[in-house]
Parts: sequence; structure tokens; C-alpha cells
Amino acid sequence: MNMRVNPATEAAALRVLVVQMGARRAYELARMLEQRGALAALQTSAAWPEGRVPGGLIGRILERHPGPRARRTVRGIPPEKVRTTVLPEAAGSALRALGVETERRFRVEDWLLGLEARRHGLAGANVVLNTSGNGGIGFLRWAKGQGAKIATDIVGTPLFHEIMIEERARWPDWEPEIDLRRSAKVFRAHIEAVMEISDLLLCPSATVVDGLAAFRGFDPGKVARVPYGLGAASIQVGLPVPKRILFAGRAWIGKGLPYLAEAARILGTLDPAYEIRVAGLASDRVRARPECADLTFLGHLGPDRMAEEFRTADVFCLPSLAEGMASVTLEALAHGIPCVVTRSAGSPVVDGEDGLIVPERDGVALAEAIAAIAADRAMRARMSGAALQRASEHTLDKIGSRLHAVLADLALQGAAA
Repeated sequence: MNMRVNPATEAAALRVLVVQMGARRAYELARMLEQRGALAALQTSAAWPEGRVPGGLIGRILERHPGPRARRTVRGIPPEKVRTTVLPEAAGSALRALGVETERRFRVEDWLLGLEARRHGLAGANVVLNTSGNGGIGFLRWAKGQGAKIATDIVGTPLFHEIMIEERARWPDWEPEIDLRRSAKVFRAHIEAVMEISDLLLCPSATVVDGLAAFRGFDPGKVARVPYGLGAASIQVGLPVPKRILFAGRAWIGKGLPYLAEAARILGTLDPAYEIRVAGLASDRVRARPECADLTFLGHLGPDRMAEEFRTADVFCLPSLAEGMASVTLEALAHGIPCVVTRSAGSPVVDGEDGLIVPERDGVALAEAIAAIAADRAMRARMSGAALQRASEHTLDKIGSRLHAVLADLALQGAAA
């Protein structure tokens, strides 16, 4: 018996061109779409399909740097769907050497990536999924003119520059002096143009939505919440050391480090058994700050050492001021660790269930929340169970299905138009 396909349904079958600079989330978005038969192609910058690492001089350089080689290897996507170009990063390096301001450099990189994407074409895609405007406004406008819907993954709070300008004024000697006002102006114009051209804005957390709402032209009807997934992390309970507190990430003011340092000082006066361990890169300038004397700096850790820190942490703490969604909190939850976070961390933590949410820029509140969990073992046990449940809601399979669903709806709107 012949089965006739509804032309509208056939036209709406989701085909996505993913456009992104760099190896963000290990090309997770494209891979999830490929697993669901919806990926038309991945357009990215310097990268290579699995098993096709470049030879010659580049190959020899990569052999000496296994970390970058692994990060830029695109796994789980057929090589014929992977389009790469070194032009954006080559130009970016040259512009950086010339002292060109960061956001202007990013716009040039976007433009070059977009030129390459346009040269290859849409590959039959009816949706272009880009990361924060990667590919540039010109390419996105061209793709829209070809009939594609534009979905933009907003990866961080758009208020990053404003937040950091304020924070640098509060803590003037913690970081090298940089004037972010010009970058803030350039980025504001960029994100407003991105919001205008986009048909859908993917946001990983409420804090990103809040940031977008502060910009001209924000349309809440374009927003879809799609959080991040667990990635390679597995769900497992550790063996916590009581009162061992873990912070993971770059140790700087953007992550709220001065307030974490204040909390460490307060907790140390309550009980010397408290230890706040900082796993992540920390500059000599930060390490030397007298305010940080009560923090234990571990430096950047490899996967095995980092896994051990998660296994032994009693409470996880992330007092961030400017994030999209800090995926490190998902790793903590997956180890059954109650989390003390700010709303700006963009985490999936629910206050009073799998952790506590505290105000930004409040070291006293941080200390009180950490102590409340660490001192009440019954509450910690209850929160640990809730943390494991929360983590199970963020598997890549579930997040991939959510991503596919919202993009399929967008494609259907395009077919019906």
C-alpha cells in the first residue's frame, strides 16, 4: 500500500545547520541533533572530525598539545557534515596582537565564520542554530532570506559587561585593569541585533532571560528555556568529608571569589574543621590577596583529580555574579552534593530542596547557608537525595529531546507561514 506524505509535514521535517565558534560544550548541540536525525551540517572554526586529525606541521604541533587536540575533535557526527575553517581564529589572533578590543574582534570572527557558512550553503536546513550570534548578522539575515528560521543559543547573561564594570570598581586590585565600557557598548548593539533577527532565543536559565529583558527589543514570546545537560558526568554518590566545601571554576571576581573568601574567614572562626577548596585556575595576584588566606587553592585539576574532589565534597558553593548556566553545578548534583549558589549562577538548584540560593555579593549569607547544611546531617542527606534526582532530569537524552522539540516547533511555524 502506498503511503502519501503530507506535504506540510514533509516541509516541516527538522533540518538544522549549527553554526558555532570554538568547541563549546564539545559540539553537544550538533551531536544531539545528529542523534535525532535532524542535523544538516555543523559549521565551526578550527576543528576536525574524529579520526581525521590534520597531518604535517599542524599535526605535529597537536601531538605536543593533546588537550586542544581532544577538545577540537568532533565526535559522533559524520565527517561529511562537519565544515571547518581556521580563518576566524587566525584573524582573531592577529587582531588581538594589534590591540583590537575583544568585542570588535569577536564580530570580525563571526563575520568570517558566516562567510564560510554562506559559501557552503544551508545544506537543506530549515533552521539555523547559532551560538550568541556566531556567523554574524549578515549571514543570519541571508539565511533568513533563504527561508530558514533563526534560533540563537544565548550562552551567558547579556549583562556580563555591566556586572563586571561594577564589580571591578568594588575590587579594583583583584584583576588587571581593563576598561570594559567600549566592549559593553559594542556588545549591546550586537545582542540587540541578534534578538531582532532571531525567531527563537534558547536560554539555559532564568538569569539569562532576565539579562535579555534589560535590552531594547526584547520579546519574551521568542524565549524557550533549554538547560544544559550532564555531558560526560555520571550520576554517583561520593564519600563526603564533613565540612569540606568545594568551589570549581576560574578563581576570579566574576565567580564571586571575594565573597567566597569572606565566607571562608567566617566559617574558620566558627570551626577550624571547615575547609573551602578552590579547584580551578587562580592568578598569582588573587592567591596573594590577604582576603584569600583562608582559601585552599588547588589549581587546575585533571579529570581524575577533579572527580576525587567531587567525591569528597560535603557542600558545593558557587557564588557567581555573571553566568549563563554553570554546568559545574550539574556535576556537583550528580555526585549528590548539596549546592549553595546565587541565582546568577544559573543553576537548576531549587532553594530548600537540593541546596540553598543566597543573595549575590553576600559573604555572610554564604557562610550561614554552608554552615546550615554542613551542621545538619539529616538535612544534608535529604538534599543529597534531591540533588541526585535533579541531576537525573538533566541527562543529555532528556535535554536533547527538549532541544529537538522546540526547534521542530520552530520549523513547523516556518512551514505554515
